[in-house]
Parts: sequence; structure tokens; C-alpha cells
Amino acid sequence: VGLRNDGMSAGGVWVLPGTWLAALPGDTFDRAPEVPVGDADGVVLFGRVAGERYGAAVAIAGGLLGVGTPLSDEDGTAGVGGANIYRWRDGGLHRVARFAGEAWRPGGRLGEQLAAVEGPDGALFVVGGFLASGLGLDTGAAYGFTLPAAR
Repeated sequence: VGLRNDGMSAGGVWVLPGTWLAALPGDTFDRAPEVPVGDADGVVLFGRVAGERYGAAVAIAGGLLGVGTPLSDEDGTAGVGGANIYRWRDGGLHRVARFAGEAWRPGGRLGEQLAAVEGPDGALFVVGGFLASGLGLDTGAAYGFTLPAAR
């Protein structure tokens, strides 16, 4: 679950176990009770820099969690964005990969969109940014990469 970002915070992600979600009262999530962050058995990840929109997009595949950071800076270039990939190990989430945006120009916003699917070669993640410059300046782009599935 992505956490609200009010421009002052870095954003965050609340990772909850499926068993906890299944135990919520109500027949739809629209009528489920509002639960304060941290009041369930889960893990909360927070961004590092105010305004980076950590958690704007999330995706899970092959035992890996992808978290988009569309306004993060990279190598001193503002707003290039990217995605962090985490694996559950030793009782916690550990970053195993970082896909950074186009550091040659500001504002690409990679990580605004994020999708993942498990395939025969591992977990395929696709990271998109509507202002990235894959084929032309500010035309938008999506980049895909495969990581070994966590087992």
C-alpha cells in the first residue's frame, strides 16, 4: 500500500501480510476500517528525501517488491526517478536492486508507473515515466528488466 505524500514527506510503503488483510471485517475493502500505519503486523518503508514520492507505484512478482520513486534525484540530477527492488530475507525487506532514471536530464519521472509479472526467467519489472525520453524528449518511456525470483 503506498502511503500519502503531502509534499513535505518522502512518501512510503506499508507492506501487509495477506492473512491480515483477509481478516478485515466487511465484504469489500471499500467498507473496511481505516487502520493507522503500523497498527498491523507489517513492515513500513519510507523514502529518504522529502518530496521524492517514494511508493507512488508498487508491484510484486516472484517474491520481490518494486517501489517507484518518481521524483528522486540521481547523481545530482533532479526528478529523474527510478525504482527500488526489495527481497524478504532474515525477517525484513532488503534492497537488492535500484533502477535509476535518465541522469542526463532532469524530470523524467521514472517510477511513476510500475508493473511486474513472474515468468520462467524470473520477475520482469517494467518501470515507466511519462516525461522520460526513450524515443524523443519528454515522449515518455518504459524500461523492462528481469531479476531472479526469490525462493
